[in-house]
Order: sequence, then structure tokens, then C-alpha cells
Amino acid sequence: MAVFRKINTSFWQDPLVLDLTPEEKYFYLYLMTNTKTNQCGIYEISKRIIEMETGYNYETINKLINKFVEYKRIIFSKETNEIMLVNWIKYNGSSSPKVLTRVETELREIKNKELVEKYIILSNTLNYKLNTVSILYPYSIDTQSQEEEEEEEEEEELLTNNINSIYKYCLNIIQNIEDYPFDLDKDLEYIKKLESKYPTLDLKQSIDKFSIYIMDKPFKKNANHRSQLDSSFKQYVGWNCCNKKIINKTEDSNPFRNKGVK
Repeated sequence: MAVFRKINTSFWQDPLVLDLTPEEKYFYLYLMTNTKTNQCGIYEISKRIIEMETGYNYETINKLINKFVEYKRIIFSKETNEIMLVNWIKYNGSSSPKVLTRVETELREIKNKELVEKYIILSNTLNYKLNTVSILYPYSIDTQSQEEEEEEEEEEELLTNNINSIYKYCLNIIQNIEDYPFDLDKDLEYIKKLESKYPTLDLKQSIDKFSIYIMDKPFKKNANHRSQLDSSFKQYVGWNCCNKKIINKTEDSNPFRNKGVK
């Protein structure tokens, strides 16, 4: 059966791609379409295979991999020879149960678990619901007691869903933004400050939107990270987006009133 990889036509208008050399464009397309690519965008590939498929020598391949790591478009694990395409899920993600099941299977096979954790964070940000417990603890059913299993599930639920704390959700997203100088105490206070300064904004939606924006336009050198976060929140107010849902308290709570039903 033939295997296909989808490339969005906006690829050619990406600000980074516009500035790439022809050699870099070719190599970037190769990273997204080679024989080892898969549904989750994280795969193991040897440099020998890259040599054979691209025709580049070993030194050129090292140079190109290092460049795309610098461009923050890939993460490369030297220990496991695994490559993660950072923006893959953004353009190729799917909420289809069949696709999600396939992604979960592939993630369980990834050797570098830090790459898996980064993928899970991105999937949560983009609202793709993965079974993270089965991915992170594939053997827990056979090797752990029921009590240990329940404790891990509770911890995982708190980490991924953050149902008990909006602040914790926001901190978790911020902590995993590339090059962000995360400081628990400082950023907790800063999030509270933003909540007070922009009371109409939904914190979770705003932080999610900011993290996706930074994926496409990473922080510049010597950037004032928290000031940029504040500026984005200010823009969201101006754009009238990421607003809190307003419940109309005057609305009659009895759905049967005025319908002849008491």
C-alpha cells in the first residue's frame, strides 16, 4: 500500500522557508517526507539512510540538522537518533479516533521519552485528546499494583487536564515554551497580575494562543519574555478574542416556563 505525506501549500510562504537556501528547503522537505516518517512526526533515522536517500555526505547532513535545530523546527536526539518535527502536529494533527490510536501506538515506541512529553503538551494545547496514561505507562497494568496505578493516573490527570487549577495549567504551558526563562514563583505572580489586568480574558485560552504563536515565531535573542506575554494579552483584548464566556444570570433557569409545563 502506498504511503503519502501531506504538505500544506502555505509551506512555501512560511517566513522561515522564504529565507532558506535551496539546499535547506530540499532538506526540510526531506525531513517531512522520507521513508521513516510517521503519523506523529517523531521518528528514528540513521544518518547513513539520510546519506543514501538525499545524496548528501555525512558532514553536510550534520550541518543541516544543526541548522534546523537552531531554527527550532526540529529536535534531534543524539542518543537515540530520533527527530521530532516541532510543527508537525499543528499542520497534520487529527481528532479522528483511528488516527489518535495510531499516534498513541507510535508514541509508545519512541525511545526518547522527553520527545513524547513535548508531543503530549503540544497535543493538549491543540485539544487533541490522547490516552496519555497508556503512552507514558504502557506496562503499568502488568507490573504495578492497583493502588500504584490509580495514584499515577491521578497524577497524570492533574498534569494533563489540570482540572483543579487554571494557574497550574498556565504554568505548565509556559514552562514548556522554548527559551522561556520559567520561574515558578515569579510566573505564578505574573499570571495573577495578567488575570487582574485583563479581567475579560480567559486565561487558558490566552496562554494557549500565545504558546501556538511562539511555536511559529520563537523569542528573539535578548527578548523580554514576560513583556511579550503582556503585549499579546493586550492584543487579544483589542482583537476581542479569548474572552471569558458570560453567563446571563437574568435568563430563566426553568426551561419549561412559558411552555405550559409547571
